[in-house]
Amino acid sequence: MSSKLINILDDDCLSIILSYLQPLELVEMKKVCQRWNYVAELVWIFIKKFECTNGVFGCKNNWQLVNFNQLEYVILNGGRYLTHLTLKNLCGSKIIPLIRDHCHNLVRLELVLNQETYSEDFDDAFTKMNQLNYISIDVDSGYNYTYLLTYEAIPSLHSSINEIHLPFKSLSDSRGNDQNMMWDSESFLFFIKNFNNLQALTFPYQSINDDSMSTILNFKTLLHLSLSNSEINSHCLIKLSNSINLEYLDLSYVNRVDDRVVLNIANNCCKLKYLNLKMCSLVTGESINKLTKLISLEHLFVEKLNLNKNCIYNIANNCKNLKSLNISESKNVKKSDIMKIGELKFLEHLELCNLESVDDDGLINIIHECCNLKYLDIKRCSNLTNKALVEIIIKLKKLQTLIVIGVQDIDDRFISRLRNLKYLNCSATKVTDIGIKKVIKNCPSIEKLSVCRTKITVDSLFFAAQETNKRSTNIILTIEVDCLIESKYIINSQTGSNVLLKIKGL
Repeated sequence: MSSKLINILDDDCLSIILSYLQPLELVEMKKVCQRWNYVAELVWIFIKKFECTNGVFGCKNNWQLVNFNQLEYVILNGGRYLTHLTLKNLCGSKIIPLIRDHCHNLVRLELVLNQETYSEDFDDAFTKMNQLNYISIDVDSGYNYTYLLTYEAIPSLHSSINEIHLPFKSLSDSRGNDQNMMWDSESFLFFIKNFNNLQALTFPYQSINDDSMSTILNFKTLLHLSLSNSEINSHCLIKLSNSINLEYLDLSYVNRVDDRVVLNIANNCCKLKYLNLKMCSLVTGESINKLTKLISLEHLFVEKLNLNKNCIYNIANNCKNLKSLNISESKNVKKSDIMKIGELKFLEHLELCNLESVDDDGLINIIHECCNLKYLDIKRCSNLTNKALVEIIIKLKKLQTLIVIGVQDIDDRFISRLRNLKYLNCSATKVTDIGIKKVIKNCPSIEKLSVCRTKITVDSLFFAAQETNKRSTNIILTIEVDCLIESKYIINSQTGSNVLLKIKGL
C-alpha cells in the first residue's frame, strides 16, 4: 500500500521529499528503482551543505563505511550547488581536483586529508572559487605538507578570503613544541600579503621574523590569530599588541612569550575574548594579574604557569564572562582561588589538573554554582574524595566530558551513575568491567572512552561491540585500552564486524 501511495506523487513532490536525505543517502536512493534514480538527480539543486566527518553512514543495522567512489559521486553531481563542504579523515588529496573542477560556489571548505597527499593535486586548486571566504586544511599525521600548501594551494586563493586555517592539529596533539619542526613563514606570508579582508589566520609551527610579523600586523581587519608552537622573538611578540582589534589570540607553546609581552597585550588588546598562554613558562602572575583589564574575556588558558598569590582570584573577580578556564598544573594556586572560580556563572569548560589546592570544599562550591559546566578535567587532584565526586553526578546535568585520571575514589559505584557523557577518561583508577558496561549503557551517545591502567578485561570491549551495534545514529565509539586487552579483542573478534566501534591500544 505504501509503495502505491508514494508512486502517486509526481517527480517534483518526490524530489522535495528526497531532498531531506543526506547526500550519501541520496547516492543509495538511486539504486531503489529507475524512477528514483531519475528523481534523485533532480534533488542535488536543493543540497547546499555536505558534511562527512566520521566515515560512516546509513541506518540502524545497515551502517556502511564511506568510500571514495561515493564522495566522488556526490561532488560530480551536487558539487556545483554546494556552498559548504566538510570532509575529515576520509581520503587523500585526490579529492582536491574534483572539488576544484566542480565546487565553484563554495563559501566554506574544511578538509582533513590523510597521508596520500600529492602536490600536483593542488595545482590551481581554488582559482575558480571567488566566493570562498573560509578555508581550513589539515593533513592527518603528516607535517611535511606545509610546503605543498604554501606553494600550491594558498596562491590560488582569491584575495578577498576572510579566514585561512592551517591547524596541523595532529602535530599539536602528538608533539607539542618541537623546535626541529619550525618552518620559515616568509614564503606563505608573501603569497597572502595582498589579501585585503583577512580576518582569521591559524598558522602554527612557524619561524617568524620581523618582516613576517609586520606582514601579519598589516592585516588591519584581523580578529583571530593563532601562532601556537612557533619560534618568535620577544621584540616581534611585543608588536602583537598593536593589533588592537584582536578577539582571539593563541600563543600556546611559544616559549619566548614573557611578562612584557602579556602586559602589552593586557594594556592594548582590550577586545580579546580568547587568550591561550599554555606552556609559556616565562609568564608569571605579575602579568596574568593585569589580564583583569580584559573584561570581555571568555576563554583563558594559563596551564603550567608560575602564578602569584590571588592571581586567579582577581581574574575570577573581574572577568565575569569567562566560559573556559584552564589553570592546570600552575604554581601558587590557592584554595581561595578555587573557591572564587565558583562565581563564574557562565563557565562551561574547566581544567584543574594536578592541583593540590583543589579539595572537596572548593570543587563542591564550583559544582553548585557553575551549573552550565560541560567539560571538567580534574585528573590527578589527590585531595578529592567521594564527597565531592557524588556532587558531579547530582548537579552537573549538562556535563559531556569528564576526565578523572588517577583520582583515588573513582570506582564502579561512581561511574555507574554517570549519564549522557560524550567522553570519559577514567584511566589509572579502580574501575572494572561492571562500571564500564554501565557507562556504555547509560551514555548511548558516548564517543570516546579511555580506560588504560584500570581493572577492565576484554569483556568490556565485547559488550561495547554489542551496544554500539544497536545505535540508531552513526556515532562511532573509540575506546582507548591497554595494548594487551586490544590484542585479545582482535584475536577473538570478527574483523570489520562493527564499523561503529574503534579499539585503540596505548
